[in-house]
Amino acid sequence: MNAFPCLVTRAEKSARLRIDSRAELVSACEVLLAAEMRNALTRSPGARVSTPNLNGNSTPAADVIADQFAGTSGAESLMTLLTLVGMAARGFNVKTQALAWIAERAEEHARFYAADQADLLTEADAADAAELEVA
Repeated sequence: MNAFPCLVTRAEKSARLRIDSRAELVSACEVLLAAEMRNALTRSPGARVSTPNLNGNSTPAADVIADQFAGTSGAESLMTLLTLVGMAARGFNVKTQALAWIAERAEEHARFYAADQADLLTEADAADAAELEVA
């Protein structure tokens, strides 16, 4: 009986588990990054949010938004923000629209940085495992 097919099956299963784990980790990072950005934008836009592999891994939320304005949908996002500010100045209740705008910016931030955040966490886990082997 040849054990080779069994080894291939185990290797394929292991690879699939790593891919599934990676996708789950990236998804979890998206959720956390979006929540962090929503919190910063609703409380203090100067608060630092995670920006893996950029500026020491954190940047003020306002700077992240400024970078988003330079992106492909930046003009539309800025126009929406200015419209909301104008409506608020005229006395309209724009809380729902403002929260939706914040959520969109937070999701964009999370999609952009989630994979990098997952990489940092994976590297940290690998470093911790290496330390345990040495000890």
